[in-house]
Amino acid sequence: MVDTSNTMAQPSAKGDMCLPAAKVAAKNTKASSDKPKFVGWIRLARAVWTLWVPFFRDSTTRLKAWALLLCSIALIISHVWAVLQISGQVKNMTNALHQNKAEAFWSAIKSLACISVGIAPLMFANKVTAGALTLEWRRSLTKTLFVRYIDSNQAFYRLKMQNADIDNPDQRIAQDVAEFTKTTVFLLEHFTQDIGTVVTSTWAVYMISSDACLVMLAFSVLYTLIMLKGFASPLMRIQRRVLGLEADLRYILMRLRENAESIAFFQGAHVERDLSE
Repeated sequence: MVDTSNTMAQPSAKGDMCLPAAKVAAKNTKASSDKPKFVGWIRLARAVWTLWVPFFRDSTTRLKAWALLLCSIALIISHVWAVLQISGQVKNMTNALHQNKAEAFWSAIKSLACISVGIAPLMFANKVTAGALTLEWRRSLTKTLFVRYIDSNQAFYRLKMQNADIDNPDQRIAQDVAEFTKTTVFLLEHFTQDIGTVVTSTWAVYMISSDACLVMLAFSVLYTLIMLKGFASPLMRIQRRVLGLEADLRYILMRLRENAESIAFFQGAHVERDLSE
């Protein structure tokens, strides 16, 4: 925070006395206000890997981390298998209706009901496991970053004075860690589920027509690449820009609250308002 009462000399005009403080605040928030740099997929994967690995290697967290991860993967695979069985029973029920086979129809209905009842606990257990994994990872990562931020090397001071490109470390530790862990576990969960669904669906289509399977695979790969290149990367940059502006505004409001007496005494409200805009 910037103490305006210590950084400002006697001004010659009303309102000018808050300009030095405003310049300091503008310098502190410059990094996050600039246009975010482009981050490639390889660099992003390395960053995620760097934050992911310690959770699974640390002696105090690795047992729980691996247990939750393997349990989550097993539940996802079980869910994919149950969905595949439901699709098969729906096919049997439809075939029995077309062939007017009442016994086969009711048999498919019973099997479908049993699978549907059994899949509900799987979905609930999967959500609980994923939530526990997210919470434990967030706790471990927050503790690691907090220890590195407030240490004997004065990292909190050096980040502010020497590395201005690292903006709002308080937001990174308190808020962004939670969003990062939640999003990463969510993507891992759905990626595993989608891989299982794609494999089973591809095999089913391949058994019907190999040519149709190849065409569908080529179209899916092309569609995915277009979406990633044309939409995912720009949206990521926009999101980073929005997060940076939100952090800057939060910093300005917090600074205004901490230095309310000095700003009010020197009539610098208009300077603070201009800075926030």
